[in-house]
Amino acid sequence: MPTRYDKEFKQNIINLYKQGESAAQLAREYGIGYVLSKAYWGQGLMTEAVKEVIRFCKDECSLDALTIGHFVENERSRRVIEKCGFKFVKTSECESKQLQKTFTTREYILPISSL
Repeated sequence: MPTRYDKEFKQNIINLYKQGESAAQLAREYGIGYVLSKAYWGQGLMTEAVKEVIRFCKDECSLDALTIGHFVENERSRRVIEKCGFKFVKTSECESKQLQKTFTTREYILPISSL
């Protein structure tokens, strides 16, 4: 089994994720999410918070990767995600049974061991 710092191992995590498999099959991987009140948009608060979550996960949790996503219409979240170093992996469909609606999402991954 490769070490968590092995480049081939990191690529395997990304490839599995692209294929729709859980990266947890090869790695300790968690997803993060966030919501911010509109009154606080545009102040850099979420970028700062996500970067701190990444730092904590890297330094304290021994995770191999973090995943994150956003609805395609949410350009502000896309910018936060890209500023924090996540790499686009795939577009997916997300179904809300309560709203009886399907949303298109963009999903990203950040191999923490590459930081």
